[in-house]
Amino acid sequence: MRRHVVLAVFAVSSFLVPAVAAAGPASIVKGGPRTDRPKAEAALAAAARAMGVCWRKSPPATVNVKVAVAADGAVTATPTSRDPAAQCAAGVLAVWTVPGGAWSGEVEITTNGAVQDLSSVIQSQLLARAAPIKACQAQAPAAAGPVAIKMKIHPDGSISDVAVSSSLGGKIDTCVQQAVTALRIDAIDASGPITYQLAVAFAGKGDGGGGAGGAGGGGAGVSERAPEGGSIAGTLAVADVQQVLAPARGKLLACGKKGKGKGKVVTRFTIRADGTTKNVVTRDAIGDKAIEDCLVGVFKSLTFPKSGGETKVQYPTAF
Repeated sequence: MRRHVVLAVFAVSSFLVPAVAAAGPASIVKGGPRTDRPKAEAALAAAARAMGVCWRKSPPATVNVKVAVAADGAVTATPTSRDPAAQCAAGVLAVWTVPGGAWSGEVEITTNGAVQDLSSVIQSQLLARAAPIKACQAQAPAAAGPVAIKMKIHPDGSISDVAVSSSLGGKIDTCVQQAVTALRIDAIDASGPITYQLAVAFAGKGDGGGGAGGAGGGGAGVSERAPEGGSIAGTLAVADVQQVLAPARGKLLACGKKGKGKGKVVTRFTIRADGTTKNVVTRDAIGDKAIEDCLVGVFKSLTFPKSGGETKVQYPTAF
């Protein structure tokens, strides 16, 4: 039996940062949509798989989040406890779109506790052996952008069927393919080969004088994993950005008390290399300047981890 595990890993300057790991399932335990319940549950399960960043420490076995879903699928989420894992999970749900019309209820998410899933095992193994991949930057020092890698990992830890695609040029692609093929991780608990996907974003080490098509596509792997209505693209990993956005969720929702507008506001901003924000603007606005100005103020006040370049973010907030 073949299993599929998806992992995104992003290279920031000279090191790799893991993105979102797999999470457990989610189920509606109270309320829910009257129609299309399977679609809503499928969307919630997809959201749960993006919550690996929330389970980094020692979360409870399950966390519960109250949700109010608008007719267009926009989600307002409130954790039922002050546990950081629950607050983080609510932050992820807040940027998700859930079909099934307007409804409210409560969602229970299985965190897997401290159990390390197969994705995490493989992730840690690859990170520990990432030096040959990082060294491929030397093939095109100024190139910056994502490289998509698909591979098969066998139970004995060997890797085969490596396919690489990017816009950074053949030299980096060839180097990455050879580096990944030569890697071998520890034996894994699997009955057969696992199809695995890896995204590596090269930040570039050159003087900015060129490079093979990197700047326009930096961090594409992040964008592919971001939920509908929101995106994170650049040198910071999803995990790094979510670590700051999740605790700020309370302040963002409090902006709704500044006015009377209802709906979803998408805020766009850029995170500088030093972690501060710039170019903070709202779009898909709801026509309530007080709320929109409050959101802009909150995002301007945030400080993210430092990195080797800029990261562009789109973050929806529903009121």
